[in-house]
Amino acid sequence: MGDDPFGRYLLETLEEYGLPDRCLETDPTAKTGLAFVTHDETGDREFTFYRDGTADTRLEPGRIDDETLATVGVQKTTVRELERLGFVGDFLEAIARDAMVAGPAVAFVTRGDAGAIAVGADGSEWAGVAIHPGFDTDVVDTTGAGDAFVAGAIAGLYEGRALESTLAFANAVGAVATTAAGAMAALPDRKAVASITSEFD
Repeated sequence: MGDDPFGRYLLETLEEYGLPDRCLETDPTAKTGLAFVTHDETGDREFTFYRDGTADTRLEPGRIDDETLATVGVQKTTVRELERLGFVGDFLEAIARDAMVAGPAVAFVTRGDAGAIAVGADGSEWAGVAIHPGFDTDVVDTTGAGDAFVAGAIAGLYEGRALESTLAFANAVGAVATTAAGAMAALPDRKAVASITSEFD
């Protein structure tokens, strides 16, 4: 991120949530990238990005040290993203396994309001396949739901949950994030997650 008010705001937000910043890098000569989300007359989201010379566009191989990269054990993608990259398959499990060529211990494939699938690598503590249909909510704004899903997945794995429980928790976090406007403001806490399912009380 850039060394500017937006970058500093992100750092302050992480501090408020008690999250470490050791994997963040600040580029003192660049600005922080910005994304603006609006809704058209049908309610669909439209994105506008300001990324001309921003810090994220300067990321190059070797910029992030190997020790940090070695901590990456989870990959999240969507069916649409995989298809754009040339991964094809009739079954979500096959698509998720294709996504694991990069080496993550767990691959998650989200399906919007149809839930998600998770595949754990053979030999890992999460080995196997889990499918979850998702949760019904009164959707206000889906901005940030994918990021919230990832946060839920990471939390579930970090807490030592089984693959099935991790996937359900990630779906719950992502679902609750759709019930309020915005991305950061809609991030749920555990009490909010418990409001749609008693599984995680």
